[in-house]
Amino acid sequence: MQKFHKYVDITIPVEACNFRCHYCYIWQCKNMDRNKSVFKYSAEHVAKGLSKERLGGTCLMNVCGIGETLFSQFTIDLAKLLLEQGHFVIIVTNGCAQDSSYEQLANFPGELKRRLLVKFSFHYLELMRLNLFEKYWQHVHTVKDSGCSISIEFCPSDEAMPYKEDIKTMCLNEVGALPHVTNARVNTSKEFELMTKLSVEEYKAFWSDFCSEMFDIKIESFAKKHSTFCYAGDWSVYLNAGTGHMFQCHCGETISDDVFQDINKPFPTKTVGQCRAPYCINAHCGMCMGCLPDVDVQTFCSTRDRVCADGTHWLSPEWIEFSSQKLYDNNPRLPAEEEQKIMQLSKRKKHNHSFWWHVRHFKF
Repeated sequence: MQKFHKYVDITIPVEACNFRCHYCYIWQCKNMDRNKSVFKYSAEHVAKGLSKERLGGTCLMNVCGIGETLFSQFTIDLAKLLLEQGHFVIIVTNGCAQDSSYEQLANFPGELKRRLLVKFSFHYLELMRLNLFEKYWQHVHTVKDSGCSISIEFCPSDEAMPYKEDIKTMCLNEVGALPHVTNARVNTSKEFELMTKLSVEEYKAFWSDFCSEMFDIKIESFAKKHSTFCYAGDWSVYLNAGTGHMFQCHCGETISDDVFQDINKPFPTKTVGQCRAPYCINAHCGMCMGCLPDVDVQTFCSTRDRVCADGTHWLSPEWIEFSSQKLYDNNPRLPAEEEQKIMQLSKRKKHNHSFWWHVRHFKF
């Protein structure tokens, strides 16, 4: 069994997108009309900088664009190189990039596809507005039928409430299971409130019948401040593939201004310790993967996989085995006194790196 050593959340600096989702966290503060991509390094150089040798083992790499991820060939080139090194890779897409992008993924060698997961965001209202349902499901089936793992993720909003049953029926018919459900946040707010006119309990009650463990962990952790030690910044990081700028997490401090400048140097770390955000906004990743070893929650696998009506899974056996592990099982904890020291130091720091700080200042 390959041990899950580290989670690397990779942003691809492509800003163009063919969708205009009203709940998009980027649209809330950035102009997405710019068709701009800035890459300081080649995909080959970035992949070498994220080698197993440098990171210390097999990692899960989540590759997501600022706009539509697959609008850049860099994404596909980087994903293939990371897979060839033995890592597990997730590519996030709205499902409506050019046909050739999904065909390229489907044509990866079989051994690589067993470690590739394509997460299709299901933007129902945009798909309906643009009349793209047929194109979307065509791309899902192209990838799924080729042997890649898939996951369908729906972002609930008040505007989509009248279509809830249609969404369920469509997904059951196309991929044999209900989509996973995330949540929409007001990311311009320091408290990251839910983007809804409903109360938290009303919001939870309305969308909970999708039976999504992703939704469950996000709602369970919403607005709950954790005081336990967090290993983000060491066991997991958040970086820009175009510049090498790397943070502890989506709300954390800078670890490196350019982690790819000298890839012969050890991979830098800066452990969070005491989180200063209002709550874990990426609980379905950090918490489920085990960055908070004293918090017992579901696995990352359960927030991505589904068992279909015919008994098949969205995830491959390799993905199920790998993403069912916890990072704290494969990484040593610091001595208790060292954890306490880091906790005390992090509590004294002023929290001024909100998620929006990263979006606005992510050195493009």
